[in-house]
Amino acid sequence: MSLSSKEDKLSIVLNLCRKVNKSVFFCRERYSSKDISIGDTLCPQGVVDPLPPIIIERPTLSMNFMVNSSPFAGQSGKFLTSRHIKERLEKELETNVGLEVEELPGTDGFKVSGRGELHLSVLLEEMRREGYELCVSKPEVLFEEIDGRKCEPYETVIVNTPSDYASTIISDLQERKATLLVMSNGEEGYTHLEFSAPTRGLIGYRSNFITNTKGEGIMVRSFDSYKPYAGEISGRKNGVLVSMETGKTFGYALYNLLDRGTMLVEPATD
Repeated sequence: MSLSSKEDKLSIVLNLCRKVNKSVFFCRERYSSKDISIGDTLCPQGVVDPLPPIIIERPTLSMNFMVNSSPFAGQSGKFLTSRHIKERLEKELETNVGLEVEELPGTDGFKVSGRGELHLSVLLEEMRREGYELCVSKPEVLFEEIDGRKCEPYETVIVNTPSDYASTIISDLQERKATLLVMSNGEEGYTHLEFSAPTRGLIGYRSNFITNTKGEGIMVRSFDSYKPYAGEISGRKNGVLVSMETGKTFGYALYNLLDRGTMLVEPATD
């Protein structure tokens, strides 16, 4: 790889060394972080002897990060503009090597791709705690074409649940195109289940899992591989209640809506 001018910063090397608790003993040249990535080899000038490259797995899930345009914009954060969001994402790219960011044409937003729900949710939580306020879209999986076939990311799902709820979990996951691989007796009163499921079908499932197992089940997910597209997956079965106007909620109005859904707000809430 080529080294750039001495005016550039050494930030990427220093950051990487801090990550692995190493020290920088000497450096004869300065180079830009944009020129260096994980897996590149730094050699003396005139010597080309690279180490085997490190292959970083590609993102499997993406979300759109946009400027908050809701009626309550500006009430929960201090960094609100697209410039603030862009600077924060560019800073994250220096150390978060599994992340990819691209600007959305025609909007003040960015498409952020990562290695699953947890990867992106950790980034969002860090930004929230730092004072950033933004809108995010529903997660979407990233498809790939392999050997001329449309493929999507699959995950291995390991579940330990009370035996009374095992049939419910199996039914729920099969509706989401999951395939049951292993079923065995676990600890006393528990059943051990293993599935292969498309990531697309697991988005938003954790809350249903907690409800169906009364909080007693354990679910662990890990990326498996890309497999052929599983087909359409049924969406939400029930509707949602959305307020048409801004203002404070009234107790009598919420009371009349209790039969239609679960309330997330209390009376006199903005």
